[in-house]
This record gives sequence, structure tokens and C-alpha cells, in this order.
Amino acid sequence: MKKLLLVFGLLLSFQTFSQLKNTIVTVDLSKPQIGNVTIKTGYYKENKENKEEIPMCDESISSTNQLEVNYRNTLSFNFINGNPLKYKYVINRKEVNLFEGQSNPLNNENGQFNQKDNEVITDIVKVVDIEAINCLEPCYIKKLDTLKTKTSLLLENIKSFIKVNTAKETIDYKEISKKSKQFSILNVQYLSIKNNLEAAMKKTDFSSNFIDTFKTLTDTFKEIDTLLSKLFRVTTFTYTLPIDVNGKNIDYVEVTLERYDLKTNALVDSYPYRVWVTGGIKIDISGGLFFTSLKDDAFYTKDNSAKTGEKFIYQKDIGKYDYGFGSVINVKFRDNNYITPMFSFGALFTADQRFQFLAGGGVSFGKDERIILHLGVAMGKVKRLADGYELASSTESYSLENSTVPLTDRFDTGFVFGLTYNLGKTNAKKE
Repeated sequence: MKKLLLVFGLLLSFQTFSQLKNTIVTVDLSKPQIGNVTIKTGYYKENKENKEEIPMCDESISSTNQLEVNYRNTLSFNFINGNPLKYKYVINRKEVNLFEGQSNPLNNENGQFNQKDNEVITDIVKVVDIEAINCLEPCYIKKLDTLKTKTSLLLENIKSFIKVNTAKETIDYKEISKKSKQFSILNVQYLSIKNNLEAAMKKTDFSSNFIDTFKTLTDTFKEIDTLLSKLFRVTTFTYTLPIDVNGKNIDYVEVTLERYDLKTNALVDSYPYRVWVTGGIKIDISGGLFFTSLKDDAFYTKDNSAKTGEKFIYQKDIGKYDYGFGSVINVKFRDNNYITPMFSFGALFTADQRFQFLAGGGVSFGKDERIILHLGVAMGKVKRLADGYELASSTESYSLENSTVPLTDRFDTGFVFGLTYNLGKTNAKKE
């Protein structure tokens, strides 16, 4: 029994680890208010309330007050409360069709609709259908005129509703859905009357005026169908598919939302959203000025008055530090802070035209542009007094040819500090 429970626990753990977390940035495109931009992270959960909307996170949601994503997670953007009747939205420089929402709940082919939809619809004008009976032409003309008036009124109401909502920055999706169903139910009822009239026309010869009026009515129905189709495809949200940032040497992911006027196709405004990547290792390069204690020794000589031809060796005081320009590779842990510790290593070219290798720690200040303070060890070859020779602090003096102090190259270490600037801007992944 214990073994069975252990195996079951391991399988459950593997299933949990195999599922990636997704970070969802939700941007509300309505008027500015608290909570216009939210960010949540969690495992995938099916949205049972509305399967057409973006999948939700599960209950293990972690929230943050910064736009950031862990490098192990995928990233999605969800834009809500837009107005596709007024704007065309472009995300990631790809056109997004916001008219891909719900389908028409009414079946226009057979004139039927859902009973549930009919129950929630109020203020529906009921129209008495025309029975398929023998009737004089004036009777049909009266019915046709009545139908023409009602369909024209329906068309104007739909146009007016679209015009009012087009003027808004954001629309009420529930209102759009409700009114679309109301319009569609009326349209189906009127269409049923039209079909009966059309059936009567096949049995009876009507005047040319009647036929012309019927053709005009047919054109009105086509225009109504076009507008209703537009309304039923309206959706106030759109989203990007998950973006994988794992393994990429980037600082942030940038997603740009552009709004175009639907009539003129002119760019109205553009909004970039940057989500900073946290966790994992980030590598970049910086260059700047360094000061190093590792430098060549310099010497001078003085004659030994007690011994003709011999000289004492003295060391020159040329200061404790040398300077030069160098470049380093910086390795840091991404934590989305303005002050970040890091490890650096690189090379320095001193004023004496010697290369030195650098290694040590550093602190980065800034995000978009970074200044880095370095502190560490310098390693390289320098000039030192040759073996067998001592400075004049002793009683030793030497016979030196042309008064030249013998020197030798030695590999040594010293202290180094410097200030560098990131070469190039932050690395961004633009979607």
C-alpha cells in the first residue's frame, strides 16, 4: 500500500512539474482607472464561463505590482474592453481581427431561435404572419407595405445603435450581445413574412410595382444581415499566444498595441508595454575607465663614493596606481531592480601599454542605461627588479653597465577598481 501511494505521488509530481506556468498581462482599454493593467501567474485552467475568452489561471495565482515575468514562465497579453466598431487594433505589428466573437444564436435558414434567448428578450414587437391563403393583390400590397416600413425601421435602429457605439471609446459587450439578439429575433420574424409573400408570388401574378417593392425589401434584408453579422462578430478582447522567453539573453519583452481609425485607417496612437524578465542569468558587456595597483616598478641609481664604479639602486615614487581603459563581461542574476550585484571579468589596456586580466564583483545602477562600479583583482606581467639585486636600503652596491638597472617580467596580481557603461541599450525581444 505504501509503495502504491509513493508511485501515485511521484506520478502526480511529474504531472505538476511538466505543466508550465503562464503569466498573463491584462490591459483594460477603457477609461483610465485603478487596475487598468494587471498581471497574474498560474497554471492553465479552462474558462468554463466563456470558452471563447482567454484561459484563466488556477487558484494558485501570484500577483505583482510590476510588469515582470519569470524566465521559466510563458507570457501572454490580454487586451479587453476595446471598441472594434471604432478602432482597428494591431498587436505585435500583426493585424488582429476583433470581429471573431460569438456566432449568431439564431438560425436564419429556417427562421428558428433558441427558446432561452426568446425568454430574456423584452419589448419585442410581435408581427402577425401572413397565412398562405388566397387573397387579392391589395391585401398583399398592404402587408408588403407594412413589412417594408417595419424592416426599414429595424434597419435604421441597427444603424443608429452601431453609430452610438462607434462614438464610444469602449463598449458594453453585454449590451451589444443583448441588442444583437433582439434585432436578430425581429429580423427572423420579418423574414418569415417575406418568405410567405414570396411563396404567394409564385401562385399569383402581381403588378410590376409590387415586384419592385419586393426587390427593395430583399435589398433591405441583405443590408440588415450584413450589419447583424458585424454585431455578432464583435468581441471586446484579444490576446497573444504564449511567448517563450526561457534561454534568451534578454532584459524584457516588448509588446506594442496600435490603434487605427476604422474609417480612415490612420494611426491614432501607439502603446508599448514592456515586461521585464526575472530569474536566470543575464550576460552583457560594458567598457570604461579602470585604476589598477598592478604597474611596473621604476628605478634610478646613485654612485657609491666608497667603491669606484659601483652604484646604489633606488626605487622611484611614481604613485600607487596606474590607469587604463578596459572592457568586461558582466554576469548577473536578473531581479528587475535598479541596483543589481554582478560578477565581472575582462581585460584592461594600461597607459604603459600592457594588458591586464580583470576579475571581481560589481554593482549596476539603472535599467535602460547602466553604470557599473567594479572592484576586484588585476592579473598580468609587470617589470620588477631582477633576482640577485637589492635596493639601496642595504649596503649592497652594484657595477651596472651604462647605469642600467636589470629588470625582469613577472606575473603578479594587484587591486583594481573602475567605472564602466553598458555598451548598447538593453536587449529586448519585440513581439
